[in-house]
Amino acid sequence: MPQAWHLLHKAGTYLRERAQYTDAEPLLLRALSLREQQLGASHPDTATSLNTLAELYRRQGKYKQAEPLYQRALIIQEQHVGIEHPLTADVLFGLAEPYEHQDRDE
Repeated sequence: MPQAWHLLHKAGTYLRERAQYTDAEPLLLRALSLREQQLGASHPDTATSLNTLAELYRRQGKYKQAEPLYQRALIIQEQHVGIEHPLTADVLFGLAEPYEHQDRDE
């Protein structure tokens, strides 16, 4: 049986993909909160929730909200799968746009 966080994450992602951002945000926030509580702040599934929520904010141009989420996800992914893993690259790809829009090319 799927955990509640899994179902919330799937539903939030579904809504995000359909640009229903207002409806997606509370589901993704709750999924993140539950994953942090049940799995811990440094679990790879928590990184997935961080990245998904950051993507929601990025798509809305909310770069200041997206950036710290991407950064947290990046730290977790680097620790668990390494810098050259596709999951880490996915986070870096997402983080590039907030940096670009804030004139931070580093």
